[in-house]
Amino acid sequence: MKRSPLNRKTPLKRKTPINPISKKKQNADRALQKTRRLFKENRRCHCCGSRKADDTHEISSGGSRQVGFGDRATWLAVCRKCHNDIHHNHKTKWPLARQLAAKKKHDPEYYDRKRVLEIKGLAETAVTEEEVDEWLE
Repeated sequence: MKRSPLNRKTPLKRKTPINPISKKKQNADRALQKTRRLFKENRRCHCCGSRKADDTHEISSGGSRQVGFGDRATWLAVCRKCHNDIHHNHKTKWPLARQLAAKKKHDPEYYDRKRVLEIKGLAETAVTEEEVDEWLE
């Protein structure tokens, strides 16, 4: 049986917009966004130290990003220029040891190398304290 196309006089409209993120996730993210905003407020960039921090860089990335999203041990307050630099040169110019060194220098209260490695799913020996300290010199 051949069906004819549906001829509508008016376009089909949704009564409610489609939410790409669930309400539960939105509420959790909203609470974290406020914390992250306060984290970078009145701070200098953890990388260059010369500019005001515009962004919050998460040291945990990829599959571990969601786990580390709410953990302040994985955050760096950075300016936009340094944030772009970290993402485009993260393996050569900004390895994990250097990111941890910036965290240790500028936010020692929340520096936790072992926690970051655990979140990223790496062995405790993947980045040693000595490797982090080399970037501080």
